[in-house]
Amino acid sequence: MAVADRVVVMNAGRIEDEGPPERVHRQPRSRFAAGFLGEMNFIEATRRGGAFETALGPLVLPCAAPEGARVVLCARPEHVGPGSGLPIGAAQVVETVFQGVHRRVRARPPSAPALDLLALLPAGMDAAPGDVLELALDPCAVTLLKEDPRCA
Repeated sequence: MAVADRVVVMNAGRIEDEGPPERVHRQPRSRFAAGFLGEMNFIEATRRGGAFETALGPLVLPCAAPEGARVVLCARPEHVGPGSGLPIGAAQVVETVFQGVHRRVRARPPSAPALDLLALLPAGMDAAPGDVLELALDPCAVTLLKEDPRCA
């Protein structure tokens, strides 16, 4: 992505996404493209009233979708972690890897035991398996995708 003016992501001979590298990475147009260009959290949701109903509970996000729409909320690990943002609740650390400038954590919310969230913590923040973290999400960094059974 560092040397390209345009990126094309293909899946089985079909173009999934194309455009400037930053847009394709930050706002992918398909679940395949989102996962192809790095780690991504995928959270299934249904639009209900002013929120998206998820396994984590209702999330109020600045994303547009019609009432009752089934969607997938996508957030890169760098947009999930402790601190400010939209609170998404407690999650128990399952795995942690120190990667120099940050610590990559896989954590499981008790409200959604089938959903592992990937988060990046500051390098100086300790986290070990079994620890419980209060996680938040940057609501402006969430990409909304229409649910696509081909990519599930």
